Amino acid sequence: MSPARSPAYSRTMTNERTMNLVLVAVGALAGAAVAKELGKAGEDRTWHGRILGLPYDFRPPTPARVRAEFWDPDNEALFTPHSFGIGYGVNLARLLRPALTERSEHPEHPGAE
Repeated sequence: MSPARSPAYSRTMTNERTMNLVLVAVGALAGAAVAKELGKAGEDRTWHGRILGLPYDFRPPTPARVRAEFWDPDNEALFTPHSFGIGYGVNLARLLRPALTERSEHPEHPGAE
């Protein structure tokens, strides 16, 4: 007979299983995206596109694409395609826009008046 397992142990095992499932799914998506690109003629390979609705980009990241992923105040989207890899990143400029707008509308001027 096995000893009783604690609830914390059960949660840990569930978290590990969930993480393993996520890693397998991401690996499968990455493999499918690479297979999609390798299935094209050499001159037609772009190494970026969509697989199952998710964006992928396997080109070397550039500073401009990294910046656009994480800080693009002109983009209304909260989630932007990763500059490298599969999925989305968070556009922090969009996330912080309400705080930045409030600050610009009500600037504090220490020592004024």
